[in-house]
Amino acid sequence: MAHLEELRVRLIVCAIAIGIGFAISYAFSEQLFSLLILPLTKVLPPESRLIFTNLPEMFITYIKVSLVAGIIVAIPVIFYEVWMFLVPALYQNEKRYLVPFVVSSSILFILGAL
Repeated sequence: MAHLEELRVRLIVCAIAIGIGFAISYAFSEQLFSLLILPLTKVLPPESRLIFTNLPEMFITYIKVSLVAGIIVAIPVIFYEVWMFLVPALYQNEKRYLVPFVVSSSILFILGAL
């Protein structure tokens, strides 16, 4: 049961990190959305613009963009929590890979997302 309790705590920490990342990203959701549609707006005719077909569609789009950006912002915390959950099952010589794993995983994920 202690193992499941630790898993629950680590999942809660990951959820809180995603929530904080989402809150920060939502403050910049319009700028993030503009950045995402920049390649499309460059090839559209000069007088055209994007439209939303439903009333809540713009809001939901900003929520989705903010959630994905929040997950990307929270990835270092998620990688750290996963690693700390697995550390008790590892030998001492395997534990020294903590910092390189978290740093390289975070950098590679963010580069892949870009």
